Amino acid sequence: MIYLIYSNSYNLINEEINKIFKTMDDVEIIDYSKTNIEDILINFNYVSLFNDEKKIIVKNSSLFSSKQDKDSDLLLKYLDNPNMNATIIFTTYDKPDERKKITKTIKDKYKYIYINNLTYKDIIDKMTLEAETEDDGSRSVRGSDSAI
Repeated sequence: MIYLIYSNSYNLINEEINKIFKTMDDVEIIDYSKTNIEDILINFNYVSLFNDEKKIIVKNSSLFSSKQDKDSDLLLKYLDNPNMNATIIFTTYDKPDERKKITKTIKDKYKYIYINNLTYKDIIDKMTLEAETEDDGSRSVRGSDSAI
């Protein structure tokens, strides 16, 4: 499966990745800004002898928001016939250009996850839920100090 995740928040992207990959064991992380697309595509098609599933995260995937270029064309060719044993997640902090063919292909054939910015209420709700679910034994019970 192939995913494109867009958000302005590093933490929200990581939460979404953790939903997709239950564990981060054997996950390969590639920085798009430091690697050329040819090497990335070779990596996508590489099959391990010891592991059936390949998990890859391509962070800083600017090719979805920049002008049409050679990288988009090469990735489009790959998307026509992807490695079925690979789960690939592209992440970007820049809003993808939804008019580009590469973005349309991801939206039509694969998964496009757009995460809105958190509102003030969302942040409070998340903090409340986190506080309620955290049980580290450090809570004090009122009235329990009456024996002193």
